[in-house]
Amino acid sequence: MQNSIRLIVFDCDRTLWDHPDVSGLRLPFVRAGADSVKDQDGVIVTLFPGVRRMLDELLRQGYILSIASWNDPEAAFQPLTLLELLPLFRHPKADLHIPKATMIAEILSDLATEGIRLTPAQVVFIDDRDHHIEAVPVELPGIHALQMWVDLKSHDELLAWLEARG
Repeated sequence: MQNSIRLIVFDCDRTLWDHPDVSGLRLPFVRAGADSVKDQDGVIVTLFPGVRRMLDELLRQGYILSIASWNDPEAAFQPLTLLELLPLFRHPKADLHIPKATMIAEILSDLATEGIRLTPAQVVFIDDRDHHIEAVPVELPGIHALQMWVDLKSHDELLAWLEARG
């Protein structure tokens, strides 16, 4: 179906994990538990409950997953690598200065080079900040922008939201 959801793009800070800004932490990270890492000062960054299960279920259902994060790439990707999650995401993007809509457009372009052509209407973007939730649809009309902790109270609610859309 042309308008069915195929791609889900996640923010990282306060969306996948509990820290508000991993770019401000001192690298390198080390693994601190099944779902957490810590920086060189001992600051712990932990996945929110249910994130790993949600990602596994989304992949099982055939969704493509990616990342659009306003972070230093190394700071964003180190925790994902250490927690063995980075391979789940296709063409993840992290940058301190590029707008999220631009990152998502780049993800769509990267997928198109693989023969996967998607429209914004086939994309769900999840972020905790209202600024991004408001700005991204202006640049990518038709995208589904959901604010974590407002539109979705838990990561399981994303699964329910997708199921309700059929």
